[in-house]
Amino acid sequence: MTGIEIFILVGILLLAFGIFFTALKFFIFIAGIMMIALGIFQFDYKMILIGLLIYYVFTTRK
Repeated sequence: MTGIEIFILVGILLLAFGIFFTALKFFIFIAGIMMIALGIFQFDYKMILIGLLIYYVFTTRK
């Protein structure tokens, strides 16, 4: 199990318990962080930019 698969499972579980918007926000937030981490790990600047964009959108628009 990779980290991304675990976060997807957590997202699905939260959705199943009916916390739709909270789960969605949490999942998008984690996805942004994961994208940045993967970008740094693989030295891929496009991934870092996409991750930062997701993170920025999540943090500014509550």
